[in-house]
Amino acid sequence: MVEYCGAQHAIFRSTLPLEYNDDVRLTAQKIAGQLDARVVAVQYHEGLKAVAVRFQSGPCHWVTTT
Repeated sequence: MVEYCGAQHAIFRSTLPLEYNDDVRLTAQKIAGQLDARVVAVQYHEGLKAVAVRFQSGPCHWVTTT
């Protein structure tokens, strides 16, 4: 579940073993949209992990409208 999203970045909590520079794919459930992104930051805090990604293909408008 994406916690924050802009046209070029997204931040979400993850239990996956993601690290800096890993590639991920975000999928919208309401529409058939998928988006490739790369991890640009990881933060650990009290057993939780927040991941920030940058979209690979530039600004994405369906992410900010769904």
